[in-house]
Amino acid sequence: MLKEIHEQPAVIGDTLHSYLDPATRSVRLPALPLDWSKVSRVTMTACGTAFYACMIAKYWFEKLARLPVEIEVASEFRYREPPLPEGGVCIAVSQSGETIDTLEALRYAQSQKQTLLSVVNVPESAIARLSHVVLRRLPVPRSASPRPRPSPRSWSCCWPRRYPPASHGEPCRARTRSGWRWP
Repeated sequence: MLKEIHEQPAVIGDTLHSYLDPATRSVRLPALPLDWSKVSRVTMTACGTAFYACMIAKYWFEKLARLPVEIEVASEFRYREPPLPEGGVCIAVSQSGETIDTLEALRYAQSQKQTLLSVVNVPESAIARLSHVVLRRLPVPRSASPRPRPSPRSWSCCWPRRYPPASHGEPCRARTRSGWRWP
């Protein structure tokens, strides 16, 4: 675990690097089927340690993007069936993309006409196939770790995206520690 803690800066950098285009010095996101300025609320759902990544992302969305966010443990969310506002976004976070509670929570959000985003390791997973947009986390080689630790990779994928331009494919200017500035 100590090894994984020390690898976190590289893990976050690798995940963010997969969304950066150094030629245009911009962030390239998948096509987003929504206008963030019209999003009424973001609901994030996950199980286990992925839930902790949602807790961090909640602060980023609320502080930086000024969007209200609710986080729900997927096993509770799927049975509680809370009312979801029209124009909302549901973000599911899962390492495998096959977590049944998270998948069922996403299906409930789909029935409530939410825009579905997922943050997963496996872009061919059931959760990814159900989602409108997939933000892929880059898995790192595993050593003798007892369970996946999604936090650094999931946090970096859940950065609030209120700043992307309305049209798809247009760059969003950014820089990181090495000279780029993240919005």
